[in-house]
Amino acid sequence: MTSPQQPHPATTRRGQGVTADGEFYMPTRVLFGRGVAGQAGARAAGLGMHKVLLVTDPGVQAAGLTGPVRDNLIAAGLEVVVFAQVEPNPRDVDCLAGADLATDVQADGFAAVGGGSAIDTAKCIALLLTNGGHPRDWEDFGALRDDPLPVLALPTTAGTGSEVSPSAVITDTARKKKMNLFDMRNCPQVALVDPDLTLSCPPALTAAAGMDALSHAVDSLHCRLATPASDALALEGARLVARYIRRAAASPADVEGSRSASPTSRARTAWPKRSAACTGTRTATAARPACHRSWSTTCR
Repeated sequence: MTSPQQPHPATTRRGQGVTADGEFYMPTRVLFGRGVAGQAGARAAGLGMHKVLLVTDPGVQAAGLTGPVRDNLIAAGLEVVVFAQVEPNPRDVDCLAGADLATDVQADGFAAVGGGSAIDTAKCIALLLTNGGHPRDWEDFGALRDDPLPVLALPTTAGTGSEVSPSAVITDTARKKKMNLFDMRNCPQVALVDPDLTLSCPPALTAAAGMDALSHAVDSLHCRLATPASDALALEGARLVARYIRRAAASPADVEGSRSASPTSRARTAWPKRSAACTGTRTATAARPACHRSWSTTCR
């Protein structure tokens, strides 16, 4: 069922340093700001969605973050069905269950509200609806045959950067391993990065998310596909995490905007202190050209 896989770009790249071949491409449109989650309905409709599967997890639901997004989608005239069968380190069986539900309700798009697990689950379901099969059929680099259905991402944590990532990392419960479903078409079409959605994160999770963002930056700097543009983003992401992570973890209610502009960032950078990693992870994840942890053998 899997289409012929493309060679990883790191194996065909020519040259070294600033003279090496390179491409910088991030297909996700990102909107930053307090309250941008209120654009969910308009943005989903703009992507051509009519019947939306809202993918989330029980913890995000209990925190009261899913309801306002669902109501906003409904207010925009969209039909919404909630799928909350998401666990940390998302599982293939849950993705298959979500695909079955999406097929039953004839969903034509997805809104993912949560951390990396919810967003990766939505991305996996979206590709299963157009490509079929099992998630393992689309494992590794560039395996998809057809474009996934559109995904609108609303991150509630600030560590994984899944809302701008081409990867869906899914656990194969039979083989007991994590799979990397890596294809640029997996990137959500739109990400609404609203710092207010991170306010319910406990300090320990905020700190862990910041370290995750830092790891993305370091990962990018060591990637064989790095470019001057990605290096600049990675360095800025690391700087922002180092500057704000302690304040973000120590002050759960601190949402004072502390912004700085960076011409190399994909958007205006430093976000509120409470969600400082929110900035660092977007900058750092944007910097990762086509490398991911699963491609560690391609590192410099």
